[in-house]
Amino acid sequence: MKNIILIIADQLRYDVIGETKKYPVHTPNLDALCRDGYFFNRGYTQSPVCAPARTAILSGKISEKSGAIANPGLFPERFLLPEDFNFVKTLRQNGYETRHFGKWGITDRFSPCEYGFDSHVSFAEYGKKYPSEKSTLSGVEYFKDCRPDTSPSPSVGEWLAENAAENIKTADRPFYMQIEFSETHVPFIPKEKYYNMYKDLKIDPPYSFMNEKFINKPYIQKQQMYSWNIENDGFDVFAERLRCYFALVTQLDAAVGMITGALKEKGLYNDTIIIFTADHGEMCGSHRMHEKHYVMYDDVVRVPFILKGTENEHKSFGDALVNASLDIAPTLFSLCGIETPDGAGLDGKSLAPLLTGETGEGAFREFLCASYNGAQFGLYTQRMIIKDNIKYIWNLTDVDELYDLEKDGYECENLVYDEKYADILKGRRRELYCELERLGDRLCVNAWCENQLLNNKIY
Repeated sequence: MKNIILIIADQLRYDVIGETKKYPVHTPNLDALCRDGYFFNRGYTQSPVCAPARTAILSGKISEKSGAIANPGLFPERFLLPEDFNFVKTLRQNGYETRHFGKWGITDRFSPCEYGFDSHVSFAEYGKKYPSEKSTLSGVEYFKDCRPDTSPSPSVGEWLAENAAENIKTADRPFYMQIEFSETHVPFIPKEKYYNMYKDLKIDPPYSFMNEKFINKPYIQKQQMYSWNIENDGFDVFAERLRCYFALVTQLDAAVGMITGALKEKGLYNDTIIIFTADHGEMCGSHRMHEKHYVMYDDVVRVPFILKGTENEHKSFGDALVNASLDIAPTLFSLCGIETPDGAGLDGKSLAPLLTGETGEGAFREFLCASYNGAQFGLYTQRMIIKDNIKYIWNLTDVDELYDLEKDGYECENLVYDEKYADILKGRRRELYCELERLGDRLCVNAWCENQLLNNKIY
């Protein structure tokens, strides 16, 4: 049996991994993981929000099926139930010792141990043991806090990795570990030693920071800036946030290195499947925005996805569309020779045919869909489909969006009213409808929504 480790970062952009060579961010351990395995350059989250994305990973199904469509907050919480299918329970039934570390993004009402995990190490244990530099700000200002942490305690990520490393060193039977970090989520307060690596870094503004005019864009996007109190922030303010964010990425990378180091010390590295991904990304000043919510730009829906099998040769998949949430469960079942249980109803695809060359990159998945349902400061429903470098976003209560990613990789020009793309737009709407219907997304059960997509009845 092959050991398995799933590492989930929080709010990590796809392009801050060294392998992408886009930003000057130091990630030696993640780069090594890419060299020892497979790097998927086009990984997309099922939903760019913590709870929906993590629920989709655990259940292997779109989060709309469990009702976990938003983070807890404005509305009554709905979530995956302990008695529902999740792939961890199947792994335990097949002889794995199952251990959870860190963030539990499913629900506060039940612990990971009620979802098939044998043990759980929580952030609360860190808080009891170490004082740390926490934000003293409240409300919106909390999310904008960025500065070095000068306390002598280890970061929560380092502490979490230490616990995981100790568990690896004492393991006496095959294990599945799910390690969920809080890095690189706001507030951006990295340890001082990592901040010092970037404190003098000159950062140029993203193209979309300088060129976003919000022409033919949904109202909510411009409103985002006012809701965050950042409408007057120049790039000098965003640049400092980015320095702190880059420092958090390197801090996370160091924690990953502690885990892979423990595997090598125990002689288990070559016999362990490692998946590294994130629940969603971070705007980082793109389109003059911070954080995430109410947008489906690649800044937040596209996430890193690294898979190290047990006998891999390094390969970078640049064209394969990977659902970084839904494809995890079927991939692990395939790689471990585990039959998918009857009634599991998995919505993703196994990546195994890609790894063996049975399926080419372009043939693996013709298109990919994602969803968003709002709730940070009001419901706002979106569905996205990407195919042939054309991204269509169905905004049910505002103007739709259409981007040609080959010509406009920064997604500044909404082409939804461009007559040259009229036939493509009509086709994408129909394809999106058919896929949502296949997935059981209940947006398709009413005649109004059906009329919008199938009959192109959108203003």
